[in-house]
Amino acid sequence: MSITQQISISILRSSILKLNQSNSWIANLRNQFIEEIASEIGYYKKYSIFITM
Repeated sequence: MSITQQISISILRSSILKLNQSNSWIANLRNQFIEEIASEIGYYKKYSIFITM
């Protein structure tokens, strides 16, 4: 795993933690961003989460 992928995963993890402390509409926007990053780096299934309103 490259350093870029490690950094991306670290950012994803911190973003996911922040999602749990956000208002639902903000969480939804951040969730879309996380899904985009995760799909681009190839970790979509492992690191993406889905927020239900």
